Amino acid sequence: MQPKLSVIVPVYNAQPYLKECVESILRQSMALFELILVDDGSKDGSGALCDAFAESDARVRVLHQANAGSSAARNLALSAACGEFIAFVDADDTVEPSMYETMLRAAEKTDADAVLCGYVLHAGKARRVVSVLPGEQPFFTREDIETRFLPYFFGYRSDEMKSFRSCCPFADYQSYIWLCVYRASVIREHALAFPSERVYFNEDNLFNLLFLSHARGIAAVPEAFYHYRLNAASLSQTFNSRYFDMKIKKYAFLRRYIDKHALGKAFHSRLDLKICAELPNAVNYYVSTRHGDEVRSILHEPALRKSLERVELKSLPFSVLKIYLYFAKKQNARMLVLLSKLYCALRDARKAV
Repeated sequence: MQPKLSVIVPVYNAQPYLKECVESILRQSMALFELILVDDGSKDGSGALCDAFAESDARVRVLHQANAGSSAARNLALSAACGEFIAFVDADDTVEPSMYETMLRAAEKTDADAVLCGYVLHAGKARRVVSVLPGEQPFFTREDIETRFLPYFFGYRSDEMKSFRSCCPFADYQSYIWLCVYRASVIREHALAFPSERVYFNEDNLFNLLFLSHARGIAAVPEAFYHYRLNAASLSQTFNSRYFDMKIKKYAFLRRYIDKHALGKAFHSRLDLKICAELPNAVNYYVSTRHGDEVRSILHEPALRKSLERVELKSLPFSVLKIYLYFAKKQNARMLVLLSKLYCALRDARKAV
């Protein structure tokens, strides 16, 4: 009998957390599902642990590949998945027992192509419930998707900047695939796949954009079913020399999408402001990883310079962002680094309180 759901878990050196993750999935209250574990060339024994799960539970399948990254692992599993719906879990996280039964019931009730839930953020001993939706309604129509979701993948209008967190977190900084179940027929019909996280920054966000481009409707459940562990490795500031290049490639992806779908000038303007608004994060990244000298070179990136030219500071409310952009327009890397050091010092002081 065809499973109603395929749960996909990419696994790379996840041995400390994998047992807890897998057991939380296998405890689901629904019956007809398969769990696909993709060993992405693990070196810590995670692959053998995956095989052991498959030997002890017929619902578990294991795929092995040479290390190619989480996107490649998910794409491999997508090609093998048999479920009517697809879900993703990270190997260091856990899910509530009723998560998928509740979400699939919502999909069947509304005929939605995707269902979203909230999550619980675990940061050390702290726990926080997070919602990612633009409102509390249980169903979003195709018109809602086009007006309340898709625009925010490309950024915000200047008049939305003050309240951007209330617009649509799922389309921006909370664009997590593990909050969703996706109708598999949409993925197959449109040959959807994950862009590589080794090429693009925040590949989850791009996959969600591609999926919602074709979705007829989105259902939402109010429960926070997913437990996201922000572990020490996630918090560490390891330097990636391709960080800004990956962001630029993502912006180019979004620019091509706008042109391909003839979304027009308003969407290009959103993207220009998005590129500029994310500049402080990039500066802070380089400063916090002790590579502040890189700031001068990113200011010469053509895509950033063009967006800086098109965004008018007078259209923005006074804010730290406006100060950053003033010095960025002046190509003043030294002042941007000083601003970032001040910001990081104030942030760390607040954490210490």
